[in-house]
Amino acid sequence: MTGRVGLRDQWVWARWSWSFQTAHPPDTVAAMDFLYHLAAAATQAAPAATAPSKGFAIAWFDVLVVLVMLVAIRNGRKRGLSEELLPLGQWVAIIAVNALVNGPSARGLANFTKLSLFWSHLVVFVFLGVLVFLAFIWLKSAVGGKLLEADYFGRHEFSLGIVAALVRYGCMLVAALAILNSRLYTPEPVIAIQRERAASDIRIALLPAWSTVQHQVFAESESGKFIRARASFLLITSTPYDSLELRASGEGRRRERLVEEAIDGGKPKPAPSTNAPPK
Repeated sequence: MTGRVGLRDQWVWARWSWSFQTAHPPDTVAAMDFLYHLAAAATQAAPAATAPSKGFAIAWFDVLVVLVMLVAIRNGRKRGLSEELLPLGQWVAIIAVNALVNGPSARGLANFTKLSLFWSHLVVFVFLGVLVFLAFIWLKSAVGGKLLEADYFGRHEFSLGIVAALVRYGCMLVAALAILNSRLYTPEPVIAIQRERAASDIRIALLPAWSTVQHQVFAESESGKFIRARASFLLITSTPYDSLELRASGEGRRRERLVEEAIDGGKPKPAPSTNAPPK
């Protein structure tokens, strides 16, 4: 508002001085009035033009995805479908098996071993991945040579190899995102305590925090947003890291009371007396 008033005052003074000292044809005055209104409109629209855009934005993870896909295209064109088929099946099996049984298996492991649900999810994920990996090692020794010797795919060998490599590398990215999504970050005080602990060790402080990378991938990158919105069933369910997060909730306090009662022989701990001792 101040900029527009200053511009108007300057224009009124300049127009009065010019019209007082010189002749002023109507078309010239009209042209100058038009220029004044055009400058005023530009001044008014300037703040809106500098407002931040909320449209499509590319983050570092989107660039990483593009680079990984370029590597996949190069390797798929070089190796062909005969070499890509078994690795493709291995990574598709890892993602599919974990999507189907990771949740129930992790809950069962947490109840049986008293591990936190966070660590149970990761242990099950790695264990199932190792099982699938060993199964495909045996499968490769059984039929891998036959795939390489026979020309099953003909002239489509290398074009299909590019597609297989893109899917395989995509599954590898999804596996990394599943692990990244496994950690749940709530509430705010707990996050502050964890950051203070990480800052105390310079070796950890030099690395980006898990919560920072998770936010940059799933909240700032377009590919991360898409995967979390459309393929969240392929990711590990986000759970707290340990009892530190649970203490902020009623469930955490309830578990602590149960542990204290078990230590005291199943009897509830008596409340402390508020009466002062006699003098």
